[in-house]
Amino acid sequence: MNERAKRGEDHASTETATRAPSPLNGERAGVRGENATEPSFTPRNPTARARALRQSMPEPQRRMWRLLRDRRFAGYKFRREHPLGRYTLDFYCAEAKLSLELDGGQHGFPEQQQRDEAKEKYLLSRGIMTKRFWNSQVRQQPEMVKENLWLLLQERAAHPENVPVTPEARSRTWPQPPPDAKALLRPNRLPPKVS
Repeated sequence: MNERAKRGEDHASTETATRAPSPLNGERAGVRGENATEPSFTPRNPTARARALRQSMPEPQRRMWRLLRDRRFAGYKFRREHPLGRYTLDFYCAEAKLSLELDGGQHGFPEQQQRDEAKEKYLLSRGIMTKRFWNSQVRQQPEMVKENLWLLLQERAAHPENVPVTPEARSRTWPQPPPDAKALLRPNRLPPKVS
């Protein structure tokens, strides 16, 4: 008989005491660091914060992103939830050095306005101008938002032969077409069939 058996210990109890607990929710051990279920929002990890913000954008930001992405808006390249220093910019055009911020109701409170002013001062020190729109403006006055943004971009970094944004230059869902409007179809590009 070995010593463990004499003391009344079994092999399984000492082995489980030295092992780490199994990961939760089927997560592989050590894949995403110490706590795999919650993202890290520390100032040391602005990229993780920006990625998380991209996944949870409010509806007005999603509408604006549909318009700005892939150089759809007059050929200007925009980035969404762009980390810069300790701040994250809603939309950023590096060519025009323009930060576009969409603000909800919380930005009307004095504490938040002070934080917004500090952010704008920091961006101005880097030569970046900030343009703010209310979420309600994006929802209710999209043409005004597009026109103001286009004029500002032309002042900051004009593209040659760029024309004003027309109502036809829109994403599929913003602004909504009138209910009685018929969808325009592209002409058939295939040659006619010869019988």
